[in-house]
Amino acid sequence: MNTLNNEKIANAGKAAAEEMSQMAQTAYTGFEKLAQANLAASKAALSDSLDTLKEMAAAQSPQEALAAHAKRLQPMAAKAAEYGQTVMQIAAETGAALGKVSEGKFSTTQKAFGEMMNNAVKNAPAGTEAMMAAFTQASSVGEQAMKTAQDMAQKAFAQGNAVVTDVVAKATTVKKS
Repeated sequence: MNTLNNEKIANAGKAAAEEMSQMAQTAYTGFEKLAQANLAASKAALSDSLDTLKEMAAAQSPQEALAAHAKRLQPMAAKAAEYGQTVMQIAAETGAALGKVSEGKFSTTQKAFGEMMNNAVKNAPAGTEAMMAAFTQASSVGEQAMKTAQDMAQKAFAQGNAVVTDVVAKATTVKKS
């Protein structure tokens, strides 16, 4: 019976390692996309700033300098809104992908662990009932804590997504004004 439990434990460990690997790769891909978006936005901002500076330097009067600056404000607002939408899209895609990986694998691993625990409780030597009950209770509390953490992470992601959506909507409104 120990062999079966050891195999289940090893398989659960392998599954958990694979899940963590998938989650890390998914998160890393999201970070790469975000870094690319940040680099592109900073490059565009630098280019726009230099162009504005050149136009302002070439101005013949303060009014021309202000007009050159004002001419760039609306395109800058549009680019800021576009950047916000890109960041929001990356966050949504990455969050959805992480959720998919963790939800399916977590429930499978949780079920295998529960079966293993039930088997261990049934086959426990006489006199260890109190210890097994305490271990079962601790496992149940840990399981509930994981579920609570997952729920909180999903709520935090949804709230963050709502904030970004609101900021992008406001930036788009300012752009259209």
